[in-house]
Amino acid sequence: MQSNHLQRISISTFLKRWALLFVLVSFIVIEFYSKYLRYSNNTSDFQKGFKGVVLIVMLFGLLLNYKSSKRLIFLLASLFGTFLIGQFTLDPAFAYSNWLTFGRFVLPLVFFGFFASYPTDKRGVQTFLMLFEWFFVINLAFVLAGILADWYVVHTYMGDRFGYNGFLVTSATASYAFFAALGYYYFHYGIAALKQWRFWVVVAGSVLAGTKSLYLGMVLFGFLILFDHYKKYWKFLLPAGALCLLGALYILLYQVPEFAQIREQEGFWAALLSYRDQLLVNQTLPYVTDNWQWSNYFFGGVSDFSLRSQLDLIDLFFFWGFFGGLIYLFTYLKTYFDFKLTWPQLAYFLILGLMVLFAGNFFIYTSIPLFLLFVKLAITTQKS
Repeated sequence: MQSNHLQRISISTFLKRWALLFVLVSFIVIEFYSKYLRYSNNTSDFQKGFKGVVLIVMLFGLLLNYKSSKRLIFLLASLFGTFLIGQFTLDPAFAYSNWLTFGRFVLPLVFFGFFASYPTDKRGVQTFLMLFEWFFVINLAFVLAGILADWYVVHTYMGDRFGYNGFLVTSATASYAFFAALGYYYFHYGIAALKQWRFWVVVAGSVLAGTKSLYLGMVLFGFLILFDHYKKYWKFLLPAGALCLLGALYILLYQVPEFAQIREQEGFWAALLSYRDQLLVNQTLPYVTDNWQWSNYFFGGVSDFSLRSQLDLIDLFFFWGFFGGLIYLFTYLKTYFDFKLTWPQLAYFLILGLMVLFAGNFFIYTSIPLFLLFVKLAITTQKS
């Protein structure tokens, strides 16, 4: 009896020390491997299988710690029921791809819940944060080497569009990862972050990533820092910030040749949203009008999630329906925000929410909750 108790303690200690570090390293390596395969026109199911195993192990961990996880388990069960109802309306129902999409949506919820139930200890947090800071240094070095050596795998986009994201798998992952890193430095170190060279490495990497949503976030985040430290000048900062944002949009959509051409040929929204408005009108909405019954509007039901608009809030309700989407949003917010926010932190997450509105795949890219956890740890262990 005593040996079993000691064994449980040792397992819990191991999880609190090394689980988060293991997930971080393995996910980054696997997702870069996935990017390499995609850029070399190859495929593999290894990364899907690995993440599936991680999801199952974390679910098992939540069940072992049922007392502190019972609300999350109930909400996950509700989402599973919503998914089942939506799938029963499809022909064929319960396709393999739909199970994969369900797992990708659920993984962040399980991830946040698991590390709330098994919080990383102080030594583990220090190692985790140090690795996070150095990841962006190594990533920038990899990008610069790739530019000099013409390694196509460091590019953000497949094609001629500007952008270099290095080890990060997609443009969306790069946007959220770099924005998380900016928030991490500011909330962990305060204004002293501006004196750290690794912070400016993140800024340089953000510029090289080449994503519009990240540029939007950087401009707004810069004015958030100014407003946080020079509140008495708010009457000047607010209009100045609005003018800078409008100026940045003008330069991007009217002076950058690639986006100016899209704006002239396809319209303002196509250039701003990278054709996501056309995906919504030409793919997502026709599927809804042609295939959905009344129950799908409440519980979702999509046979091919590649028909999504890649406007994330719309895609969330496209998969889950109105009722399921509200449950999902509630669960996501409750499992992540278990700490109090100051107004600059709230403003930061509102900017992130704005980025999500104009970008895609926030909820289903499995490395994004890892980067969000750094922001959470920065806030809860801040040195400022």
